[in-house]
Amino acid sequence: MVESEYIQAGNEAFRSIALALRNGFAVSDERFDRIFNKATRSLSSRHWTPLAVAIWAARLLSADAGAGKVHRILDVGCGPGKFCFAGALTTDSEYYGIEQRTHFIDEANRIRLRHDIPNSHFILGNMTDLDWNLFHAFYLYNPFLENVTRFARIDKSVPLSLEHFNTYVETVESKLALLPVGVRVVTYHGYGGTFPEGYRLTEKKSIGTHYLDLWVKESRA
Repeated sequence: MVESEYIQAGNEAFRSIALALRNGFAVSDERFDRIFNKATRSLSSRHWTPLAVAIWAARLLSADAGAGKVHRILDVGCGPGKFCFAGALTTDSEYYGIEQRTHFIDEANRIRLRHDIPNSHFILGNMTDLDWNLFHAFYLYNPFLENVTRFARIDKSVPLSLEHFNTYVETVESKLALLPVGVRVVTYHGYGGTFPEGYRLTEKKSIGTHYLDLWVKESRA
């Protein structure tokens, strides 16, 4: 089987990928990305979290998960779900991705069902309308950059503008400020804003093309 082939339901190729990840073995992005269709796969190197970064981020976000307790992690601007799938295959947390593009949510849900990844979940919508208190940890891979940088634009299916960028960044800052002590947030390439008082940068790792930062809310402002 060649690397370019699309992984179908029940395919032994996916089972071998899942087994390798669960046992801590390295899997290349090229191999993992075969779960996506060709068009989505072509966007991976620029727009989706590299697999090694996703796995590291998922472990940081799951580190304080209590045994036997549901630990919900939200990926803001999840695209077709690469981070959520990587996390779901390597930790016991529940991963939720929110995304405005219908075709990405449709594809993520097809993959979830096709390959039986029950601890991944996908929401079509805008993160501004979501109650962040439903989640215990958060992942942001510079999700609003396409509003202000042409090379970062995926397509024209959602409205993009500086006004949207500013609104989204301000919304994230406001939502972070209202979250309880103990919340964990991981950013990759930042998110365009700053962290409110009460958050502390507890880990900074150079990985992939930038830094993976872990912020923990340790006190109320």
